Amino acid sequence: MSGLDEARQALARGDWREAARLAAAVPGDEEAAGVAIRALANFDAPAALRACAEASERHPLAVEPRYLESLVLLGQGRLRESERAARQALYLEPGLAVAHLMLGHILRRQGELEGARRAFSTAAGLCAALPPEQPVPLADGERAERLMRVAREELQRLDDSQEKG
Repeated sequence: MSGLDEARQALARGDWREAARLAAAVPGDEEAAGVAIRALANFDAPAALRACAEASERHPLAVEPRYLESLVLLGQGRLRESERAARQALYLEPGLAVAHLMLGHILRRQGELEGARRAFSTAAGLCAALPPEQPVPLADGERAERLMRVAREELQRLDDSQEKG
């Protein structure tokens, strides 16, 4: 079993520190960088952000570090920076449904409701185009049908809030 496989297993069982340690032992590997970032995000957000920056520099066309950076920044309430990272991910991979969902959440929190509506609508459409049981890229195993429902529910929430406002 490779070090990357061991890191993935540690991540799957929630052993964040071990996953980060094992992933760091596979330097230069784009997938290992994603595992390390995901692990670090659970116990050391600043280290996760540093790992995102390093991975983005080492792999300039890799979408995962930018998506994960957006996720970590959103968790810290750093909305503008999170939006920037989500948009970078979408620049690299316009069809990344989870990044559209993320962008929708960010924009809604910033009061940019039309932008949020477009992002959620795009996410719903991308997921609807996939087989319902297909895992969505970078969605930690979430299936297309479930994320499509999430996006549609978010659109309904926006509609409901605008009717009340």
